[in-house]
Amino acid sequence: MAFALGLAFGKFFLKFEEIGAKLGETIPNYLLKGMLGGLLLGIGGLLSSYLLWSGAFTMWDLVDQADKLGPVFLISLAFGKCLLTNFGFGLGWRGGTIFPAIFCSVALGLGLALLLPWSRNLLVAVLTAASVSVIVGRPKLVALLLVFLFSLRLAPVIILVCLLCEKIPQGKRLFPRK
Repeated sequence: MAFALGLAFGKFFLKFEEIGAKLGETIPNYLLKGMLGGLLLGIGGLLSSYLLWSGAFTMWDLVDQADKLGPVFLISLAFGKCLLTNFGFGLGWRGGTIFPAIFCSVALGLGLALLLPWSRNLLVAVLTAASVSVIVGRPKLVALLLVFLFSLRLAPVIILVCLLCEKIPQGKRLFPRK
């Protein structure tokens, strides 16, 4: 089930990448795009500091604070970060996708782990490996990166999930990965 949720969240992330790009195309003025992007970032920062930046440096704090933050906040954070990241990219803000995708997936996995009676580490690893493989489109690269981020005990599971994702046909990508 964690695998299916990861695939679904990956598709959701990509759908909002597409929506964000279309939003950016509808606004021809670069100054207005920058102002809207800044406004979105400001509102996001007011809601939670976790919505700022890529999440690479705050992810471990999020993991440590998960029990205190609660499942509703963590799941909202996952979807909020997804929307903010993709709308920001659509409005011309620069950055990479991989760390926000990992952060969103970990937040979603932690939130679901607080609700479901499964192993927290296993659920987060499987969901993150599946969703980031779909989002980035390079499962072997994702496996290599996640093996270093997660416990080595989870390496076989992460590699297996990423290899399974490689077998799943991907649709047309808005920004094809090379």
